[in-house]
Amino acid sequence: MTAHLEVESISKVYSAITALDQVSLTVEQGAYVVLLGPSGSGKTTLLSVIGGFTVPTSGRVSIAGRDVTGLASASKYAASRRRSGRSVLRRRWNSSA
Repeated sequence: MTAHLEVESISKVYSAITALDQVSLTVEQGAYVVLLGPSGSGKTTLLSVIGGFTVPTSGRVSIAGRDVTGLASASKYAASRRRSGRSVLRRRWNSSA
């Protein structure tokens, strides 16, 4: 399998706090990944960077071989879907249950 998601040397600094320090991660298409760590270890910040909600201080995020570091989250989704040829099933939740 080839890497579908690549996170290369991602850092995120908020004023004097370093939330992520040179984090790298490779995820193959179809793989399941779990991020574990104590409170304040950077799990949510990493997911926010990958999702395009937070801009990293340095580093690069690639989806299906395309650098998406500066793209908004909707653009990342579209890039991923085009390159993988996969569709996403959207589930509608019944709020009355």
